Amino acid sequence: MKIRLPLSSTAFGLLIFVGSPVAQANTSWDQLDGKKSIVLSNPAGEQIRIATIEFTPLNSESKSFKVTLAEDRMQEYFLAMRPFKCVSGPSQQYCLFPVSNEPAVISKTDFTTLEYQLMFMKTKPNALHVNPFNGLYYSLSLAENGEITGVQKELDMDPFITPDAVPAAKRLRPVDGKDLSAVDPRSSWMPKMTIRRD
Repeated sequence: MKIRLPLSSTAFGLLIFVGSPVAQANTSWDQLDGKKSIVLSNPAGEQIRIATIEFTPLNSESKSFKVTLAEDRMQEYFLAMRPFKCVSGPSQQYCLFPVSNEPAVISKTDFTTLEYQLMFMKTKPNALHVNPFNGLYYSLSLAENGEITGVQKELDMDPFITPDAVPAAKRLRPVDGKDLSAVDPRSSWMPKMTIRRD
């Protein structure tokens, strides 16, 4: 005669622990719905809200988004014979260089389209020109609390400025990991981006 032992509390706890990462990931993704703020910050505690973004679910795996700039912080400047929306600090100025090669949609594993819309070119305050070698790219990831965090990287923007110089197969997404360089947060004005609820 076989005796069935009840499931021990230890085994039950193990089952909960094994299942919890998936539950946490789904919860983080679900919290991403609705309107949020896009904030740049630095280790000194300075924060600047540069835009709002609204996420709309398309299905369980993807969401559309729309970015609206904060007009009180993103001022228009005429650089290199074209208008840019820029935010200025004491020693650096970030000028937005959004690229929309694809529909404004992200998935749980792919934030590229949003990263492309939030690229900048760095200049000095009151500069009259922009240098494509001074591109800034925020690599985005979803945190457990439902916020998106972005780590600043340096980027040569030339593939976006002169796309004909890029092989046709790469023109849609000309940037990959090897094109991005680490930034020293101590020398960067705003090395972090956060997308969060107010």
